[in-house]
Amino acid sequence: WVPPSDFGSGFNLLHPIGENYEGGVLNDSAQVAIHWAHRVGALLVTLFWVGFYLVARIKKWAVQDDLSVILAILLMQVILGIINVLGGLPLLVATAHNGMAAILLLGVLWFLVSEYYRRLANS
Repeated sequence: WVPPSDFGSGFNLLHPIGENYEGGVLNDSAQVAIHWAHRVGALLVTLFWVGFYLVARIKKWAVQDDLSVILAILLMQVILGIINVLGGLPLLVATAHNGMAAILLLGVLWFLVSEYYRRLANS
């Protein structure tokens, strides 16, 4: 089920600068498109990392502990996102969701860099 949405307006890269994404000039269906894309993207990212973790567990790769940290951060991020939706976007939770996104990004970067150096050391 997809709610009525306007992806063309929601993702118009030529939209005038200075208009905000939370009301501003965007109509409701454009805002719905942005939120819908955010949720689908979050689902795809979650499926990727859970799948990666499961493969690492099955194949007994050395990155299982690193992936556990990323999954824990991702779980907190998903929980904050759900609280945002159910709670009507309370400012404190919305800010925590943004902060957790930054922490998740740092965690993924840490994983990629540490895996790069781990492979260099083993070659």
